[in-house]
Amino acid sequence: MIVALDVGNTSLSMGGFQGEALIFHAKMATLLTWTEDQYAIAFRDLLTLHGADAQQIEGVILSSVVPGLTNTVKRAMGKLTDCAVLLVSAGIRTGLNIKTDFPRQVGTDLVSAAVWANQSCPMPCVLVLLETATTFVLLDQSGQMMGTAITAGVQLSMDALHERCAQLPSVGIEPPAHGVVGRNTADALRSGAVYGAAAMVDGMIARLQEAVGQPVYAAATGLHAAAVVPYCQTGIVLEETMILKGLAAIWRKNHRGS
Repeated sequence: MIVALDVGNTSLSMGGFQGEALIFHAKMATLLTWTEDQYAIAFRDLLTLHGADAQQIEGVILSSVVPGLTNTVKRAMGKLTDCAVLLVSAGIRTGLNIKTDFPRQVGTDLVSAAVWANQSCPMPCVLVLLETATTFVLLDQSGQMMGTAITAGVQLSMDALHERCAQLPSVGIEPPAHGVVGRNTADALRSGAVYGAAAMVDGMIARLQEAVGQPVYAAATGLHAAAVVPYCQTGIVLEETMILKGLAAIWRKNHRGS
């Protein structure tokens, strides 16, 4: 079994693979104060919860956009298995051609998602990651990463409103009871969060489509994707595990023949 780990600013995802098949995936909160022992216990418990065991692990691949946790998570996995942990970073084989000004600055989660897209999606393609930040990735007809666009995530925007506007309550990311027209403050906030985010996603995909000069395939992932994508007017495929699947593909690219 190959274990893929994706450490994001809000959540950490784990996936177990037998060959190319994803046999389980799990998600937990990203906790900056946790020690490697606490993460090791959490990983062991997640494996057990899904009927797996650390002794089954043949390899581990890690993507992290939280530098302060990267080594903590890496050492935590080292407590469970003797397998080397492959860290997605400059120098490993991905098969992805990144055409941005500074390719080393592209988040490893975006790289992993783009690797998945090159294996699974028609091109050109736009990937939408609705996480702590909302990020768009544009891949051209040949699968090259042409660039990205980044804005504040849905929950981050709502948290900022609650913190900066004294009369606005904190609400969840869910559709309002009566559609786009909110009949009370809470529903007005929900409308702005869900329908506003959906409209922004639609608009950005349209503009990225203009930039590439032809129709694009669109796929989305992330904590808020399931809440937002159903209200988009663009046809967008939900793929919750695209980053984990991309990580597994990168692991295989770096272990062929080994």
